Amino acid sequence: MKEWDMNKLENVLAKSDNQASYIFVSTTMCGTCQLAEKILTIVMEVRPELMIGKINVNYHAQKAKEWKIESVPCLVKIENHQAVDKLYAFESVPKVVEFVQTP
Repeated sequence: MKEWDMNKLENVLAKSDNQASYIFVSTTMCGTCQLAEKILTIVMEVRPELMIGKINVNYHAQKAKEWKIESVPCLVKIENHQAVDKLYAFESVPKVVEFVQTP
């Protein structure tokens, strides 16, 4: 999963009215984040049409504050330029697939 810089993030957010996008919020030294990223890699293989990007909360603190991120790892669902849902518990691949399939 590629980490997005601010330009890529803003570009994706600008287009979020056409389809849902997902932003994986993590930090570099977070072991739980690394496990969650492995789960997301599998989810992306199951659902390749999904737009899932990754940001480091240390470099995107303003977005984390705007989206009210309480902890990492976090998967944020973006629709119409707004954070509409968040997933903190990456318990299993099926749970994450269910989260991204929820309208």
